[in-house]
Amino acid sequence: MSLLTCAILSSAPSDAQAQAQPVSPQLAATIQLLQAKVQNLPQDAKLRFQLGKALRLSGDQAKAASELLEATALEPGLFIAYHELVLSKPTNAQLDEAIERLNQLKNERPKELMLRVALSEVLELRGDCYGAARALIDLVYDNGVPVKYLSQVQARIHFLLSQTKDVQTAQTAKSEDAGLDALPAPLPESPMVRSIAANKPKNGNQTPGFGHSTLLP
Repeated sequence: MSLLTCAILSSAPSDAQAQAQPVSPQLAATIQLLQAKVQNLPQDAKLRFQLGKALRLSGDQAKAASELLEATALEPGLFIAYHELVLSKPTNAQLDEAIERLNQLKNERPKELMLRVALSEVLELRGDCYGAARALIDLVYDNGVPVKYLSQVQARIHFLLSQTKDVQTAQTAKSEDAGLDALPAPLPESPMVRSIAANKPKNGNQTPGFGHSTLLP
């Protein structure tokens, strides 16, 4: 399976199974080795990526997201690191930092497919499904998607746009409900109006008072 396919198709089920299992001695040893290497070579983006992925598989999502985000800071073009970041349950602040980094890089590489895929994934997780779709749509219109990946990209665009429509429908329904709550209370029905009128004292028999309250004797 290609790197692009891995990025577009969700790998959540297998990841969830990996996180549910106890950390194997082999994975623990790998993490320890990678941590030692990163300590010696802190500017090596690929080492930080490998450490972040290993931490994610161990279930340590917070440390994984931190390492993966640092990997993208050191090498913004390491697009697979953004995919791993999405899987590591990052904070909104971390997602915003990744989005800013990718948008800056997009100005330099406007037709980089993997960049657009990474940006689409990060935007989707941030809740901007329309922006996630638009990142890919623009590239399709610019003929920047190889034919062998076009059907996958179009399927992802369709999914993201359907998600956008669902969100808009929910927001519209919520706005309509809020509007109904803001409306004034309905007037009494006509039989109730007639009943009130029938019980109203005639002008000659009305007790002096203030408003609708009678005065005390």
